[in-house]
Amino acid sequence: MAKKDQIGGAFSDLVGGDKKPKPTKRSQRPVGVALAPEQIAKLDQIAAEIEGSRSDVIRYAIDDLIRRYDSGEIKTVTETRVETVKKLKQDTE
Repeated sequence: MAKKDQIGGAFSDLVGGDKKPKPTKRSQRPVGVALAPEQIAKLDQIAAEIEGSRSDVIRYAIDDLIRRYDSGEIKTVTETRVETVKKLKQDTE
């Protein structure tokens, strides 16, 4: 079985020692989000304009949403709706 330092050395040889991810002060965790092709295209357009990445644009949008929600600008609503449901009639004989 390969040892940790052997694997690390082999990995560094493949990708280069300077390619190792740098730790950040802010702990981040990836979250998958399904987007429509039009949304992805718009994200790419905005990212190109600000010379950033999709991730930068999405993080900004989420931060803005949370700020607006916390300030009361965005409120949740409770809706009541009535639906007609069709059921099969059963003979009870």
